[in-house]
Amino acid sequence: MPERYLKNTLTLPNINDCDPAKIDKFIRYGVEKILSKFPATYDSRYYDVFVASLSAVQNSSPKHVGFIGSHIGPLALAVVVYETIEKNTPESLKYLDTILDKYHSLSLQEDSNELLYGRAGYLYALIFIRKYCKDNEEIMSRIRNDKLKEIIKLIIKDGRDGAKRITDLMTINDNVTKPALMWSWHNSEYIGAIHGVAGIITTILQCGELALPYMDELFQTIEWLIGIVQMDKNYPARIQSTHDDLIQ
Repeated sequence: MPERYLKNTLTLPNINDCDPAKIDKFIRYGVEKILSKFPATYDSRYYDVFVASLSAVQNSSPKHVGFIGSHIGPLALAVVVYETIEKNTPESLKYLDTILDKYHSLSLQEDSNELLYGRAGYLYALIFIRKYCKDNEEIMSRIRNDKLKEIIKLIIKDGRDGAKRITDLMTINDNVTKPALMWSWHNSEYIGAIHGVAGIITTILQCGELALPYMDELFQTIEWLIGIVQMDKNYPARIQSTHDDLIQ
């Protein structure tokens, strides 16, 4: 792998340096990653950040629906933490209802399907809650399969429409399988995990049997992904691009 992919140019804050009173500046871009270890590891420093992040998101207006790039991440973590660690089901249900009341209808109207801000990110939040709270009937009854199916169906529909729209414009080898599904973000068709095909398909596949009706299309698109890997074993960020400055 080229050395340029191995360089870490990020400067990340240490948890000890985070001021919970100013956590609203961080919640959309990273606190979910820190707290995703919460069900397995308890630390009071993380809890202070966690509580402060919830205070910030409760007073905000929903704009996006992704687990990482919106307020859904801290809210989903609240559901899990209060249920699995605090053993406080009423509090857990309160945050779950906040997600469903404020964000579910927004996810149905969302134009974006990618993982960071869009529907796939919302779908991941529901999967995340179901994974850790599967033994709580009240929580599971609020996130039935029908809710996930509704989101998956919309993602697949947009994927089909996107594939039809761009297939004729794509310059690819005739021997390579064309994608059955394709999504765009800001008028560009991304390939990787955060904004692109890889992240969306990976999230849908985590839905298990709910993904079965779409397996042919999903795997055909995966075959297409395999077929466009570049000589250095990386992928371009977008289709119809040769630039691979990001590791995908």
